[in-house]
Amino acid sequence: MSLCRSLGIILDNGIEGAQMCEVPVLEIAFITLPSSYLIVAKNNYGGDCLNVEQLYENGFSTKGSNRGLGLGILREIVEQYDHIHLSTFIEAGYFIQEMEIEKVDDD
Repeated sequence: MSLCRSLGIILDNGIEGAQMCEVPVLEIAFITLPSSYLIVAKNNYGGDCLNVEQLYENGFSTKGSNRGLGLGILREIVEQYDHIHLSTFIEAGYFIQEMEIEKVDDD
């Protein structure tokens, strides 16, 4: 359930950010690595340069008032699991989120 909610937040934000652009771009990759699974979402966004840390503050939004909860919730979800890591960064005009889920033995 946590994974579905996390992906929903990432995709909703990616769609909304890309829609602010003349030519919207949203790319998603699901990659299987030897010891983990990697989910990468990359989207362009309209507006000013983003401060990544500020985006995770509850109530902060670049999209208007009464918003800004999603990324804070995403961080709370990820922090519940030692084997999930979230990286967020901006590169060449794209907002990129990488969620790496380490494979866990069921022993």
